Amino acid sequence: MMKKPRKAELQAVTANGAGDGRVVFRTPSGWWSRDLAEAEVADAPETAAALLLEAQRDAEANLVVDPYLIEVARTDEGLVATRLREAIRAQGRPTIDVPGERVSAA
Repeated sequence: MMKKPRKAELQAVTANGAGDGRVVFRTPSGWWSRDLAEAEVADAPETAAALLLEAQRDAEANLVVDPYLIEVARTDEGLVATRLREAIRAQGRPTIDVPGERVSAA
């Protein structure tokens, strides 16, 4: 039995930077940040669609790769991704060892 898709209350746009592949989030200024706290948040489907369209234009200009919408929530700690996959990506650290890069435990 298929689950019904959840209605996303808040959404942000994420992608990977074209230069280094790092996770980035689209900001209200139209630029990209590695910090989810700086992401522009859409509270309506139409707004989210407009944000994604702008992000797709950035992908066409080779600024980012594969932009898509993620569900987010506002908490006492700030903006957080609501899905485990996106929460892991939002940490900004690789989940695998990258040759030549030293990753410290947080």
